[in-house]
Amino acid sequence: MKSIISKYLPIGLKIALITLATIGIWRSVDSTTGFMGGRVSLFYFTLQSNIWIAVTFVIFLGYEIAKLHGKNVQIPNWLMMIKYVFTVSITLTFIVFAFLLSPYLPWSYLSSINNIALHYTVPILAIIDFVLFDYKLVTKKLSFLYVCIPPLYYLIFAEIISVTRIIESNGEQWFPYFFLDYVTYGWFNISTSGIGVFYWIVMILAFLCGIGLGYNKIKNIRRKQVKE
Repeated sequence: MKSIISKYLPIGLKIALITLATIGIWRSVDSTTGFMGGRVSLFYFTLQSNIWIAVTFVIFLGYEIAKLHGKNVQIPNWLMMIKYVFTVSITLTFIVFAFLLSPYLPWSYLSSINNIALHYTVPILAIIDFVLFDYKLVTKKLSFLYVCIPPLYYLIFAEIISVTRIIESNGEQWFPYFFLDYVTYGWFNISTSGIGVFYWIVMILAFLCGIGLGYNKIKNIRRKQVKE
């Protein structure tokens, strides 16, 4: 029984994540009302991080199916590193939404399938999958810094969107998240109304590095357990 579970669990987790991510992304893009609905949803970090992790899991699912059919395939370390980076990104999606954004959103969105899938279920499945199966990942001392690449890309992406005003927002600049709104909060301001975007960036990147280091430690502990 244990061997059957260990044989099919990697495939089951990946299929579940891919399915839920697809449903959540499709429902968000197809929606015409509510928070993060319609094609504009593709400009949010939530949708982008879900797309990244879903595509990565499709690739890893291919490797798992090949193993199931008896093929001797080895997942390259660089690909496992990409999965590690995107797992940290989807973890950020979960934490930022749960603690910074959800208190300000209506129950109609919080209880929706696309919200539950994209902000909770997909991240949790990605974390479980990483903890259980990615202990073979080889990391160097500063490898955790790679986790900063997707958020830094997104920062540049979001600010370009706001400057070019591709998205209509009643003639005003559009920001996907309040902590990227440099027009309202400035870059380096500190006041009772809020702190500048620069400080949010520093805190988020520091937090990301902490998650990356934490996952590295978990991975090392898991590797020792498997060897024993």
